[in-house]
Amino acid sequence: MNILLISANTEQINMPVLPLGMACVAEATRRAGHAVSMLNLMNGQDVQGRVAAALADSRPDVVGVSVRNIDDQVMDRPLFLLEKARPVIAAIRAGTDAPIALGGAGYSIFPQDALDYLGADMGIAGEGEAAFPLLLERLGKKAPMSDIPGLYLPRGAGGFHRPAPPDGRRTLDDFPQPDPALLPRPADAPEGAEIFMPFQTRRGCAMACAYCSTGVI
Repeated sequence: MNILLISANTEQINMPVLPLGMACVAEATRRAGHAVSMLNLMNGQDVQGRVAAALADSRPDVVGVSVRNIDDQVMDRPLFLLEKARPVIAAIRAGTDAPIALGGAGYSIFPQDALDYLGADMGIAGEGEAAFPLLLERLGKKAPMSDIPGLYLPRGAGGFHRPAPPDGRRTLDDFPQPDPALLPRPADAPEGAEIFMPFQTRRGCAMACAYCSTGVI
């Protein structure tokens, strides 16, 4: 299948971050035998045009959208960032009939509500390296999906959800890691621009601090 993965994050508070999570899912998807294209919408400019061009180039069978942030975590006057993801979904709908699947750290905090708000077809909460290729396999075979870990479907469509169990892998070496050179830079990032390169040293957190969303994700 042809798969297009889009990072909808445009938030650059603290630092512009390359979409490592999406790239990890892309690598797992490639290893499952699919053709994968990636689009990074970091700068937030001409979303409709860039999404349309990516759809025309890849002609995807499924589009995955990574949602990194729900808000900017400024407690006195928070900025609701899901509003910025809505035009991405609209641009995809305008250009293809392919199903849209959500994922990402922000999405995983409020998976059902974010799915219903954004109007996508489905979403995967939690780690996507195993769940997303499994979803593609089931979609390709038109097979039942109710046992896919972390899968959410729209509430209004009689949807179901299956909370993701802890992944059985105990070390990051067991996860497919992307080549850092393939991490999608913003298409028009100026030469020499300071962009932070993310690296994983752990995944998740055993703590449950009230101020932090990492344990929930």
